[in-house]
Amino acid sequence: MTTPAVSRVRRQLPTSPWLFAAPGLLITGAFILYPFGLHTGQRPSTDRRTLIPGHFVGLANFRELWHDDMFWTGLRNSTLYILGVVPALVVLPLLLALLVQRTFPGITFFRSAFYNPGRRVDRRGRAHLGVAARRTRPGSTRCWRPSASAGSASSATSGCFC
Repeated sequence: MTTPAVSRVRRQLPTSPWLFAAPGLLITGAFILYPFGLHTGQRPSTDRRTLIPGHFVGLANFRELWHDDMFWTGLRNSTLYILGVVPALVVLPLLLALLVQRTFPGITFFRSAFYNPGRRVDRRGRAHLGVAARRTRPGSTRCWRPSASAGSASSATSGCFC
């Protein structure tokens, strides 16, 4: 036999998740789905520019796009990227995860290198600590580290380990 508290929970169960999700669904619908749907149907059929209202042109934009070489180049590049890179980004981590579970000579070194986020290898094949990579100025080959005299001030040093 069920207690009154259990039967009360069972009566509220079908509606409770929807009541909790309703504010998020309303906000998503009002600020994302509605404008997206509005502009998906309206913008391609006008000659509207940013901050300049346009006039209805029908399918003229699509006809122009059909004859544009840059569109076909971009579509081809995007398709090649999706077919080449995305499956590799799914398959390679899966293969690495399967490799970590196996036992063979040298697996301890592979596991430590695989799971250690602090070690990185740059383009020249040099291994360095992640802290050194964060202290390097973008576009510079010199490291930036706090100087001993200035406290938190940074200075360029030529004897850096990165």
